[in-house]
Amino acid sequence: MIGCDYIKYIINININNNYTRIILLKKNNKRITIEHDFIENISINNMKQLCENIKLNIHSIENTYKRDCKLLFNIQTEDIIIRNIEDINISKKRDILGIIKYNINQYMPINLEDYKIRYKILEKNHNTGTVQIVLCPIHIIKLCNDIAQILDMKAKILNVNFDILQKLINLGTITNLDSTNLFIELRDKEFLLNKVINSIVYESYILPRNIATLQHIRLISENYNNIYYYGDSEIKEDIKELNLNLNSIILNMGKVTLDISKDLNKDVNRYINAIGIVI
Repeated sequence: MIGCDYIKYIINININNNYTRIILLKKNNKRITIEHDFIENISINNMKQLCENIKLNIHSIENTYKRDCKLLFNIQTEDIIIRNIEDINISKKRDILGIIKYNINQYMPINLEDYKIRYKILEKNHNTGTVQIVLCPIHIIKLCNDIAQILDMKAKILNVNFDILQKLINLGTITNLDSTNLFIELRDKEFLLNKVINSIVYESYILPRNIATLQHIRLISENYNNIYYYGDSEIKEDIKELNLNLNSIILNMGKVTLDISKDLNKDVNRYINAIGIVI
């Protein structure tokens, strides 16, 4: 406690296909401090080793993070399926989930029992609408619960990365948006592309970081007024060679002050997901 302000400690665990990133934050009233940032080069396929390394890293920082903190996960891999289904009957809310499941069974060769389903309505036209569905594999939810159990903590929130981006847009934290925007989350071995139209994330998908993907980005870039970047990776030569008009994300933090530890990279774009998960 400082005066009447309660200090909240946050462990943000960001899991993707190739590595796990752990960011430790402190939130004191209207001030967010990014205190530690480290990466484990272990994929979700080696869960036991991943959990043990996270436990070692977190507990080596401060006992405070064990005593009084939130454990927040964000994750987006190709295992998480995001789809838009058009012209769904949305007149009766209790029927929407059943209609979604019927459509999935018709067009996707997956076992729905292996996924947790959530959805939101993007557009309405009388009794029909466009519905965005997110299928999160049960094994990913279990992984997060296993990590929490090993750390002897309770997992608070599991966010998909594109949800965090949508939250920042809804809050007005990301400024200078046009009617069509392409957001590229840079990772060492892959890209996460988010297509934002009229302030709504309509599509979000992961592609490997290779020549074919770069050609794809070059092709679709002509359809967007703004192209933004953020993420763990730097802007390397492969991106520079596309000669795109890339913009860093400009954040309107309002009355919230952001501090980054002097030992860390000062590029705010590296911490967009962490900021979005706690703001």
